[in-house]
Amino acid sequence: MASLEAGFARDIFVEWANDPRNLVLFTETGQFGTLARMLQSAPSPKFVKVTMSKRVPLAGEELIAYEEEQNRLKREEALRASLVKEEETKVSHGPDDNSSEPMVIDTKTTHDVVGSHGPAYKDILIDGFVPPSSSVAPMFPFYDNTADWDEYGEVINPDDYVIKDEDMDRGAMHVQLSEKLMSNVIFKKLGDSEVAWVDSEVGKTESEKRCLQPMASAAAPHKPVLVGDLKMQDFKQFLASKGVQVEFAGGGALRCGEYVTLRKVGPTGQKGGASGPQQILIEGPLCEDYYKIRDYLYSQFYLL
Repeated sequence: MASLEAGFARDIFVEWANDPRNLVLFTETGQFGTLARMLQSAPSPKFVKVTMSKRVPLAGEELIAYEEEQNRLKREEALRASLVKEEETKVSHGPDDNSSEPMVIDTKTTHDVVGSHGPAYKDILIDGFVPPSSSVAPMFPFYDNTADWDEYGEVINPDDYVIKDEDMDRGAMHVQLSEKLMSNVIFKKLGDSEVAWVDSEVGKTESEKRCLQPMASAAAPHKPVLVGDLKMQDFKQFLASKGVQVEFAGGGALRCGEYVTLRKVGPTGQKGGASGPQQILIEGPLCEDYYKIRDYLYSQFYLL
């Protein structure tokens, strides 16, 4: 890592630092408060205290305690799974009042019937001849359409369903803007267009057409909306014209000055130019440069 805080880079730095003939070359400025930033400061320190950590395998009593804990967790998990399976079996089958009870033939009363067949026919268990009331005997033609289930739910076949295509225009509502509403709207120039924020309610004109009219009661104040499309390359040139030292860093981030970094984040949290609404994140300590960069950023948008 460029910060030298963890990973293979920290290990190899400690190894190289033991030989004064080695040279460590940084390709970018390290983050504030990291080992790399400390080494890049002017004047660079002659001695640096570095804390190293390593993994040590368990042995002795610690290993025995760890294995006992893992075995206990496995036993608890197996017991929990067996209880859940047993409960599911009880719920799925359930009690059946009309089912036959197991019947044992009395060997004393049937001795004469058994006769010479001997003890092979003693203690005969009879069960399962009466079907449960919840079952239904299949009749011709019979198709067993049992649904398959997996860990995500019921398994379906997309070919069994109908795909219906809908146009966005079918869900649109065409309304008129009343003159009374338009008289209080303040437009702002945005490129070749004009935009404005409107609080209104749907009404009807004398000709029974839908029309947007001013609200009968005072509308609640809305949150400020920034309208515009910021391009990081254009904003970089704008900051450079204002005398701010700016450069692109890894991941498309724009490093402004020494402490402030700008990132464009898409709707799914992925960095970069994703489609849809995006956010501009300002990262850095609350200092004079932070507020100055923020004011420059706000100047690139239209506030509604």
